[in-house]
Amino acid sequence: MAGKNTIYNEYAFVRAEKYKNNFLRRATLSSFYAGMPDLEKELNQVETAITEIQKQQFELQNTGHTFPLANKENLGRLLQQQARLKKDIEKHLPAFYQSVYQNNILSINEIRQRLKDNQILIEFQWTDEQIVLFVLRRDSFSVKTIPSTDSVSECIHRLWEYYRQSPTLIPSLEADSIHRICANSSNFLYKLLLGDISADESQTLLIIPDNLLCYLPFEALISQSSNDPEKHWLNRYLNDDFSVLYAPSAGALWQNEMIPNLSMASLSGFAPVFHNQTKLDSLENNDKEVNAVQKVVGGAVFTGDAASKSTFLREAEQHKMLLLSTHGMLNNRHPEFSFLAFSRSSDTSDYERLYVSEICQLKAKADLVVISACHSAGGRLYRGEGMLSMAHAFMYAGVRNVVASLWTVDDASSPYLITSFFEYLSENDDPAQAMSLAKREFIRKHRNKAHPYYWAGFTTWGTLSADKCSLMGYVYLLCTVVFLIVSRLVFRKKLLRITEKVTSK
Repeated sequence: MAGKNTIYNEYAFVRAEKYKNNFLRRATLSSFYAGMPDLEKELNQVETAITEIQKQQFELQNTGHTFPLANKENLGRLLQQQARLKKDIEKHLPAFYQSVYQNNILSINEIRQRLKDNQILIEFQWTDEQIVLFVLRRDSFSVKTIPSTDSVSECIHRLWEYYRQSPTLIPSLEADSIHRICANSSNFLYKLLLGDISADESQTLLIIPDNLLCYLPFEALISQSSNDPEKHWLNRYLNDDFSVLYAPSAGALWQNEMIPNLSMASLSGFAPVFHNQTKLDSLENNDKEVNAVQKVVGGAVFTGDAASKSTFLREAEQHKMLLLSTHGMLNNRHPEFSFLAFSRSSDTSDYERLYVSEICQLKAKADLVVISACHSAGGRLYRGEGMLSMAHAFMYAGVRNVVASLWTVDDASSPYLITSFFEYLSENDDPAQAMSLAKREFIRKHRNKAHPYYWAGFTTWGTLSADKCSLMGYVYLLCTVVFLIVSRLVFRKKLLRITEKVTSK
């Protein structure tokens, strides 16, 4: 019976991965594909044109204007061309089509072999009846099921509303009761979801969330609450015992295995300005944030009117680290039209928008993008597949790691947290660990802002680096081989000279 259960659990895991992998696979591989075939280039141009027309359609309809019939007909022709090109690629370039357009799911054994001893992967699958936890370690694989009851959903909803609301807005007479209820809910979810995992500060949790869990910052779950619910700095949070890295799927963790040298990477930071005539509020501290980070890691920053969309598009192809301290606007009905705001261009009085659909098509070369903008990690949920957010869009464009916020960013607090994150990142190349340490420091130094609203919204999404030791082993082996080849050539030349001298005598 145990054998049958193992087979079924492995099948269930692969099925969950297939659903979650639908979003990420093609865009990520395409952005790193060298020598892209002409058909793929043509398809990329067609899809760019489709995105542009759909963007125009959305903006016209959003302002009450009619979308021209000619544009509708052009969009129809482009969609037909898109379908034809995909069929041509499948027919003439089957290997390329399979690697780019079809899912390549890692088996459980392949994932376990890639995991390090200090990493625990937890993939969630939320169904109508239960929540399934697939827990993978380097030396084990287990499955846990939890009934997906209304009480679990209510707990998550309660915490979501509690975390994303500034505690200053909670009525003072109700504060003690609200803090206590939410602390109990947080501890309940911690024990329910992660109670079987022993705490160890050196360990990293690799979280693949699903359904409502996509809205939950696991770092803020309480493992041990204080006696005074309003003294948040006395709580012991999951973040105190683990660093956390999120990913859309388990396979996405290894989409691009390389070692980014983030401590030596160049930064490009953006702090747009929003004038009175725009519909967005002014950000008082975003320029302070990018300037503070520049002092830590160097690089270039663009503030005020210089922080334009065109400048960002240019810089995104040249820098390994990007920092966007700006406004983010969600569109849950049409998530592809959620956007990040940039300073207005010279020919318009309104701010510029970088839509999610445009982000997906970037040819970004960055190893890290930090989006210090409201709701940049939030978005629309797709059943069984996850969430489409700005953070995900950057990953689809090939960015290896993204830091983004689940809710409204506190403009006064985020500069401290983000600067601290870059300080820890300059000491090591692990964004998840750097963010965890930055959050611990923030709580320690800012007790009056220890409520999760101020720090838990920032989550780290990304891929894992290749094993440095393994890579250095390959480098050492390669150097050894080169040395032997060169030595042999030198020896042969010397031997030839000696032979020539003997012969001449």
